[in-house]
Amino acid sequence: MKRIILSAALFLIFQIAYSQDNTAIYLMKNNTENLAFNPANPVNRNYINIPMLGNFSATGRMPFSFNDLFRKNDDNTFTVTPRNMYNVLKENNVISASVNEKIIGFGFRVKNTFLDVGLSFKTDVNMLIPKELVGLIVNGNAYYADRNEAVVLDNMYVNFNSYAEFGVGVQQTFGEKLRVGIRPKFLLGLANVETRRFNATFYTSPEYDSIWVKEDILLESSCLYDYVNKTGIGKFFDNRGFAFDIGATYQINDRFSVGASVLDLGLIWWNSNNYEYTADGELTFSGIELDILQQNLSFQGELDSLVKILNIKTEEIPQYTTHTNTKVLLQGNYDINDIHRISASARLDFIESQVNPYFSAAYVCNPARWFEVVANAYYYRQMFNLGTALGFSLGPFYLNMSVATLLNVNRLENVKAFSGGIGMSFIW
Repeated sequence: MKRIILSAALFLIFQIAYSQDNTAIYLMKNNTENLAFNPANPVNRNYINIPMLGNFSATGRMPFSFNDLFRKNDDNTFTVTPRNMYNVLKENNVISASVNEKIIGFGFRVKNTFLDVGLSFKTDVNMLIPKELVGLIVNGNAYYADRNEAVVLDNMYVNFNSYAEFGVGVQQTFGEKLRVGIRPKFLLGLANVETRRFNATFYTSPEYDSIWVKEDILLESSCLYDYVNKTGIGKFFDNRGFAFDIGATYQINDRFSVGASVLDLGLIWWNSNNYEYTADGELTFSGIELDILQQNLSFQGELDSLVKILNIKTEEIPQYTTHTNTKVLLQGNYDINDIHRISASARLDFIESQVNPYFSAAYVCNPARWFEVVANAYYYRQMFNLGTALGFSLGPFYLNMSVATLLNVNRLENVKAFSGGIGMSFIW
């Protein structure tokens, strides 16, 4: 009884924090979804996911909070404070979101082999926004003219990927210590937007009489719906891809185990409604002249000329290729006894040319056969966060939840990141 009370107290302590990219849900020993963390993780039971409820997770991150952008007035109205928001930004700022919906899934063991099959929809959004881009909007170009400074943007990127994933995993046990797992996955791309290059320079003369602009931008996109020509939906199977997860775990002794995995290593070949957007011009802009007396509203013509000078083009392109967001993971577990476990992991996330490190330390507790709780602390993308997860065995059903930010109702105005997930399976 004391152990149950201790576990509940730990959970209440950890729930006051907020989290992003919370992997606590994958550290539970009884949760079959830990195969998504490493296809070689031990699985003790056969399972069938409840359709549409097998596993749903969503994460997101912003570089500023509600309180950074809005100030509450005495009359309960709000004032927008963009300069305050600008002041809390770092030199490079990440905006990200991820949604994973497992439609169907099941797994079963045949002697020393465990097989699992799953169909999921995944959407990932990652943006790197330079602080000076926001500064150009918030401060205006006069701010930089007074300092005789140019605004140079050379590290911005946008990465949006949405696809369906069908995977078949095979896990093989060798002796009593080594497990090896691999999961090949067939991918169907739904939509993609990705910057290949983004270089731009803005300079306003100290006399305020001209603006010099130079840019070299290349962006590619693909979508089942042709949003440029409005010609309808393309062929569903045009955007095909392939990826795989591979991993291994090794039981060093009765208490200590280690694991390593590579996740989402693959490509998607985009063929449906592909477009390329380029801008590689240079100009000195001295203003727009409008003949108001003669009602010569040539503003649209001036804009068309501006687009032409900047050499902004949109054209349909043939097939192009993108990588899935690959992850490399190392993990170690130490079983204090049958109830308590501690775990540590290190991970590298590869998103375009960006490499993001992830470090985590977790405590896992099984105070009863039907109940499991995880509390973890982790560092990811320059943020230190805390996360929690719960697992319940309710007869033949297993329910897992990962909810941190949603429980933190007294600090929502300061939240910069969120994470939540839920899943239900039939187990035997």
